[in-house]
Amino acid sequence: MDLESADQRTLQVLNDVQTRLSAALDRLREPGEPALRYRLHCADFINHSVNGFAHLRASERIRASQILIRPTIECYFRMRAVQEHPELLYGIALQEFQEEKKLLKAAMDPDAAAIAALEEKLTAFRQSFHATYPQLPVREVAISAYDAATVIQLQPYHDLLYRLYSKYTHALLRNRTEAHAPESAGEDTRTMCFCALAALETVPGCDAEYVESTRKLLQSYEFISKS
Repeated sequence: MDLESADQRTLQVLNDVQTRLSAALDRLREPGEPALRYRLHCADFINHSVNGFAHLRASERIRASQILIRPTIECYFRMRAVQEHPELLYGIALQEFQEEKKLLKAAMDPDAAAIAALEEKLTAFRQSFHATYPQLPVREVAISAYDAATVIQLQPYHDLLYRLYSKYTHALLRNRTEAHAPESAGEDTRTMCFCALAALETVPGCDAEYVESTRKLLQSYEFISKS
């Protein structure tokens, strides 16, 4: 399979996975269990991100599409971390609350009532989390994307590909002066495919056989010329 046909085939696979993911999410009702609800929230984010990526690729807006890869990988880290370690949901929520509090305090005239309401919201979430998962060990430690990647043993992936794609998200000078892009656009698409497959896998009742066979298919594609 030549490079161009591999790239095109990978985009076709991505469109198929995204269609299945969207349909699977549409069939679900909002679950009551917080960790599953969060994972499905992540899956929904990945669904929209992948959909946008595919449309941009189809219209040959390559640079624009690459901006979507890093946030998709980050969402994948968090989703997988909560799937394997539900107790990390509290740390992820704590990190979001802390960032929102910084935003409120950064205003020219900070709204004390809004900050107090945010604190109350965190307290309510903490109590609800402990009530739902009394057996899980919970620490008052915020969980970053790097922490999530480390817990699921994907720290090397974070250090390499996540940082690589960060340069497309941020307007770095390096972005214009160095050539760190993947050898083929198919690598970008394959990365999004793996994230979409993980999102599909987290949906209850997914076709596990399809997910596994598609993973193996993607792993068989060659995007680097051997000539």
